[in-house]
Amino acid sequence: MDDLEFLILDEADRLLDLGFQEEVHEIVKACPLEQRQTLLFSATMNTKVDDLIQLSLKRPVRLNISTKKDRDSSSGNNQGGTSSSGVEVAPRLEQEFIRVRA
Repeated sequence: MDDLEFLILDEADRLLDLGFQEEVHEIVKACPLEQRQTLLFSATMNTKVDDLIQLSLKRPVRLNISTKKDRDSSSGNNQGGTSSSGVEVAPRLEQEFIRVRA
């Protein structure tokens, strides 16, 4: 595990809801923090996921995706920006696209 560069936690909310909170926390604690990039994906953000974020991420960037209809009906508390495609993004997120031709 000393050479681990990436830790990817997909469906984090489901793992925690299914009762694997202790196991996930043990895995995160066993992975070296210094040079690790952690990617955490969750459909919902609840207190268990927030606790996991505090444990596993140094400077988290949240990427929220919603429809224009959802944004229009929200209360305006959103800190993210809106890209030209209408997708809401986190304020510190840098988007870079590389086109690779086959």
